[in-house]
Amino acid sequence: MKKLFVIIVVLSLFTVACQNRSEQDAADSHAEHENLSYTIYSDELELFVKFPPLITGERATFITHFTRLSDHKPLLQGELTLTLSGPSTQSVVVDTPARPGIFEPSIIPDTSGDFTLSFTIETETLIVEFIIDHLEVFDDDEEAEAHAAECEEHDHRRGGISFLKEQAWKIDFETQPVERSDYQEIIKTTGKILPAQGDEYLITARHGGIVVFRKRNIFPGNKVRKGESLFNISASGLVHDNIQEKYLQTKSKYEKSKANYLRNKSLIQDKLITESEFLESKYEFEIDSNAFQVILNNYFEGGTEIRFSETGFIQQVYVSEGEFVEQGQPLASISLNQDLIIQADVPQQYFHKLGFITSANIETPYDNKIYDIDNLDGKLISYGRNTDPSGLFTPVYFQIKNPGKLIPGSFIEVFLKAKPVRDVIVIPRSALMEEFGNYYVFIQTGGESYEKSEVTIEHDNGMNVMVRGGLQEDDRVVTKGAYRIKLASMSNDLPSHGHVH
Repeated sequence: MKKLFVIIVVLSLFTVACQNRSEQDAADSHAEHENLSYTIYSDELELFVKFPPLITGERATFITHFTRLSDHKPLLQGELTLTLSGPSTQSVVVDTPARPGIFEPSIIPDTSGDFTLSFTIETETLIVEFIIDHLEVFDDDEEAEAHAAECEEHDHRRGGISFLKEQAWKIDFETQPVERSDYQEIIKTTGKILPAQGDEYLITARHGGIVVFRKRNIFPGNKVRKGESLFNISASGLVHDNIQEKYLQTKSKYEKSKANYLRNKSLIQDKLITESEFLESKYEFEIDSNAFQVILNNYFEGGTEIRFSETGFIQQVYVSEGEFVEQGQPLASISLNQDLIIQADVPQQYFHKLGFITSANIETPYDNKIYDIDNLDGKLISYGRNTDPSGLFTPVYFQIKNPGKLIPGSFIEVFLKAKPVRDVIVIPRSALMEEFGNYYVFIQTGGESYEKSEVTIEHDNGMNVMVRGGLQEDDRVVTKGAYRIKLASMSNDLPSHGHVH
């Protein structure tokens, strides 16, 4: 397979190096210095690495974490090449992770000075190189400590929330960079799913009689297959509108006209009858044949059988078994459930925006799933020019294709899309947490550190929200697993700094 080669360069100038000195490696109980930590992203991977300040002649182990951004799970295989280049060059290769997602290469620097540190990870499908520039190697501990003290003077960051990679890898977890995009004003309201016109059929009794259910589970919502028998209408014992009597009469008339036609067919050949007499007998036979065939197709001994010609779902049943029905009386309604109508009720305060509505998202109460009607071949049909009898709402109608999970008659939440809003910050709705009516998100400030940030939202389309304040472009927010970060922030049992190795 062709490999993809990506180079990511991070300029770690003095101020940046200070900002990345974050977490003390509790794993090394004998460590004398705070660890440096860096978090770098490519299109495919996140690199999070922690290591002690580099001092000439002292071994430094680089706790290197690789997370696949496609699913935010650990990288399970690959070869890592760690290179420290500057006044001198050293390189080490680790051909397999020490644990899922974690490599632990070590280097003993032999010269002090300004160095570049690179991590090259190679798998069967890609090669990615992460680079940290301007990394200082110190002559001794005193020089490293002086540098650390200077960094502390410039480091005014707030304390973060610790959530380890090993914890994140075990759950449904995801982060996304904050980006600007176009959005639309949202009118949130309620609505209803209705069957589309021409999509619902009414089954009626063809004659009077007693209803007998042919299918055991004739209840609303059950599926009806094409040609399946649903009801019998039994007319046995009835004086009027007796289908059995009608069947016998129609059959007798058909057999009589058939015999007459066949007789005349032979007579016309010998010119014993006129052409008009023959055509008249033929015409009577065809009429009687059609009438007999119609009643024969639905007749059983003592009544008729009612079938449905398409595959659909029972909407409503209007009769009970054993009930007497008249000819033309409704028995049941069947929906093909292919096309549906979304009715959204727009409150009065939004009447002036009716002309801007173009589409909608809907949320169903029985599975709390959000559907974008644009993905269901949705189209705006019309919106009302007057209010409903209460005077509080005006309906807006959309037609959609049923994906198979929408139930006609259901009440739904509707997010109507109106005027476009350009170049705004938009994040997934799943990133939002609520507390006492206020909303906040968790921003990833490092590989294993997070920060709570209150946000102001303005529009919510059920899938994404528009943020007016509290976030900046390129912030990275937790979009899945935010509740676990909240629990970590409340727990006193979790480690406050990094791993225990």
